[in-house]
Amino acid sequence: MRLCVYVAGAYSSNHILGVAANIRRGRRFATEIKKAGFADYCPWNDWEQAVLDDIPMKDFKETGLAWLRKADAVVLVPGWEDSAGTHAEIDEAIKLHIPVFYSLDSLIHAFGENA
Repeated sequence: MRLCVYVAGAYSSNHILGVAANIRRGRRFATEIKKAGFADYCPWNDWEQAVLDDIPMKDFKETGLAWLRKADAVVLVPGWEDSAGTHAEIDEAIKLHIPVFYSLDSLIHAFGENA
């Protein structure tokens, strides 16, 4: 069974191009996690549902936290440091004793390739 990894990082920005860059960065990082053999949850893949189906931001965030609570590990996308949402996700993971990794390399080192 694959290790389930929640991918956390910046989503919001002061402008639409910043949001698009964060989505692109998060999705690319999640792809690397998947290629390393982990089962990833990538919140950036949900943007279309949130926007096109008019899902309230509160519900969107609660869905992500529900997945985080089921994860075996959390890994942070580079550039997460100024994200209030990511800090909240880290706090939740720590509260639940879910390990948080600050790089893909540290995740692989802890659990091995194709975990």
